[in-house]
Amino acid sequence: MIGVRFNRANFDLNKGILADKTASAVERNLVRNGLMLRRTMQQLMRYRKKPSKPGQPPSAHKVDAKHPRGPLLKKMLFSDFDRATKSVVAGPEGFGTGNVPSMVDGGSVIRIRRPMVSRRTGKPMSPKQKMAFERKKKAGTLPPRSRVMETVSVRVAPRPFRDPALKKEGPKLKGVWANTVK
Repeated sequence: MIGVRFNRANFDLNKGILADKTASAVERNLVRNGLMLRRTMQQLMRYRKKPSKPGQPPSAHKVDAKHPRGPLLKKMLFSDFDRATKSVVAGPEGFGTGNVPSMVDGGSVIRIRRPMVSRRTGKPMSPKQKMAFERKKKAGTLPPRSRVMETVSVRVAPRPFRDPALKKEGPKLKGVWANTVK
């Protein structure tokens, strides 16, 4: 997540009209900064049919047979202002069983289950091979460590989208604050 915080300790604005105007300007500017970051993160995720290259922002996929729910990561970006802490957070909402957005952004090693491949051909087992496997399993004649599914470790290359958005919007974020309290 990307966070921006306003530190009120530098100001002695506890009363009066100036304090009210400053508080509303701080809220307005932080909300604007969060929305700018969110929009830039979404713009970095281009629609393409193929996956993005490692080191580039992730691809967004249009709704089709392979991607029935469309660009999930792009849809689940949000920006939220917290009045209690006077801060804004912009970034992806967590979804799935793991922290998928962080794994995409920073890269990770994950464990997945996939169908076991035939040792002879290197292809997934056919239905006929799976039935033979089940027969041998019931009969107790399988060699040790045989199974239909296997768990393997897979390296997910980083596809950053938060830091490039902050780098791109950084100079503009400061401009939002200029001449806001009048």
